[in-house]
Amino acid sequence: MKTNPQNSDVLQAFGAGYIESLLTYDVIYMHWYNTINGVCATKSALCQKVQNHLDKNLDWINDMIANYSNTQPYWHQVRLHFFLINMVSF
Repeated sequence: MKTNPQNSDVLQAFGAGYIESLLTYDVIYMHWYNTINGVCATKSALCQKVQNHLDKNLDWINDMIANYSNTQPYWHQVRLHFFLINMVSF
C-alpha cells in the first residue's frame, strides 16, 4: 500500500483500518474468542479494575491527542493509529 499526498493522513489511516478490518476480521474474532471470551464471567471484580484502568488510560491518551497532535509528530502518529484501530474494530 502506498500513501497519497493528495489525501489527508486521517483519511488514509481510516482507509487502511477499513481494509485491514476486512482482511483480518476472522482472525481477530478467533483470537478474541480463544483468549478473552468468557474470562470476565468468573472474574468480574478483576475485570472491572482492569476496565477502569483502561478507561483512565484512554482518557489520558485522548487528552494528549487533543492537546498535542497538531504540534508534535508523535501524538499525530498516535492519532492516526487510533483512527486505524477504530476502523478495525468498526
